Amino acid sequence: MDLNFQYAEHQQSLMRAMTTTNISLRTRHLESADSVAARIQAWQHAEGANAANGWGLVMDDAEFRDLPIQRITA
Repeated sequence: MDLNFQYAEHQQSLMRAMTTTNISLRTRHLESADSVAARIQAWQHAEGANAANGWGLVMDDAEFRDLPIQRITA
């Protein structure tokens, strides 16, 4: 497993969730981040990595929904 790719996917999903004003799209991005986190955690457990115990989606949906929308400008 390419962990750097997985970590990047997780981070991008969280950033997409933060920048959308559409609740259903935000939920979909959070679900994607959660899915990636579950894959990383499963791989870490299989490899015997102690970090696996603390890996997961950092914020739950309710907590994340209350964050202000952040606009990313290029």
